[in-house]
This record gives sequence, C-alpha cells and structure tokens, in this order.
Amino acid sequence: MERFDKYESSLIAHVSTAAQEAARAAMRAEAQSAAQASATNSDSFAARPTTTKPVKMSIPTFDGKDSDSLAFWVREIEIALSAGQIYDARVQVVFALSNLGRRARAWAMARETATPGYFTSWSFMEQELRSTFLLANVAYRHCSNFLRCKQGKQSLQDYVMELHNLEAAMAGAPLSEDVKMTVFMDGVRTGPVRTELFRRQSKNV
Repeated sequence: MERFDKYESSLIAHVSTAAQEAARAAMRAEAQSAAQASATNSDSFAARPTTTKPVKMSIPTFDGKDSDSLAFWVREIEIALSAGQIYDARVQVVFALSNLGRRARAWAMARETATPGYFTSWSFMEQELRSTFLLANVAYRHCSNFLRCKQGKQSLQDYVMELHNLEAAMAGAPLSEDVKMTVFMDGVRTGPVRTELFRRQSKNV
C-alpha cells in the first residue's frame, strides 16, 4: 500500500511537471506568435507609402522688361508646379498667368481675351513667352559676357556664382567643359589661389 502511495505520488508529480512544461511551452508559442504578428504589423505600416502635402511657393513676377530673367522665372514656375502638385494643364496656365506683371501680363491677357483658352498648356505658354520676350541675340550676349568674365575685386565664391548665372542664361548654347575651365582659370585674379589652381591643373594634364 505504501509502495502504491509512493507510486501514485510520483505519478502525480510527473503529470504535474509535464502539465507545467506544456503550459510554459504553450505560453512561449503564444508569445512568439504575438511578437511575429507585431513585427508583421510594423513592417506593413512601414511599407505603406507616405503621402506628401503640396508646398506653396512664392514666385517673383515676370514683367517682360528684363528678358535675361525669363529663363530663371520659367524654372521657378516649373519648380512651383511640381512642389504644389499642380498637374492640370489649365490650372498650370492660370498659375503662370498669376505670376506675370505689367507688359508681360498685358500681352498674355490680350491673347486670352481675343481667344479664350489661347494658352492650352504651360509648355505652349512658355514657348510663346520665349518667342516674344527673349531677345534673339540673348544667348550670344550671355556667351560673350561669360567669355569675358573676370574675378576682379569680387570674392572667388561670387566670381564662380557669376559664371554659373551666365552659363544658366545661355539656354540652347552650351559651352564645352574645356572652354568653361579655360575661362575660369584665366579669370581668377593673380594671387595664391590662381597659383594653386594652375599647379593642380598642371598635375592633371
């Protein structure tokens, strides 16, 4: 009888231990499942595309007086259209019209009044603006100014900026990199910077 009691006690203890281990295993499995589900949800959330809000930009008006500024104004309009997520053709035209002033605005509104919807797209409007307000020899003038550009008394940074501005204004008449480098090197005023530039340039030849 005593031996049976010991056997029973041993069996109960064994069953109890097995039950506890099974319970712990079930809890571990549940925890792992929850962790995986959480990770999946996090990955799913991270993978969702983020939506960007339109950005409203302030654009200076183009009045048609300074033809040299037209190329920069056109680029600013393009950046503003992209940032503002303006994709409708007519809305693009209206946005551009709202940033015209004086002579350029009068010219554009005369065409819109005579033929409503005259500017069918921003691309067409840009072409009309260029043909009307961009002087035929503007590229030649900017190229000539670029080739004659010198640093003078301005800082090296301002000199480089002036060259960049003149180059950007030469739409449709790009210069080769060799020509631009030659102009830059010749335009740097005599001094330590010029000496160092020529020293480095000679090493690369």
